[in-house]
Amino acid sequence: MIINYLAFLKRLIDDKIKQDYKVIITCPAFFTIKQKEVIKMCANSVGFDCIKILNEPTAAAIGYSDITKFENDDNIMIIDL
Repeated sequence: MIINYLAFLKRLIDDKIKQDYKVIITCPAFFTIKQKEVIKMCANSVGFDCIKILNEPTAAAIGYSDITKFENDDNIMIIDL
């Protein structure tokens, strides 16, 4: 099922983007290492250049840090609902 969805996304993206790109995929924090490996294998098998699988809270923290300047003493909590 996931491979079909990724193949659909690949076709959709390739129709819009006419250049090389790399992919980072997010997954729920409770996914096991094996589940993450399967997702990455599926992504690569449909032609994505998947460079990383990130937990959703990690992706949220990275996204937040891109739009906010942190000071050394800032404490940030990311809550994954």
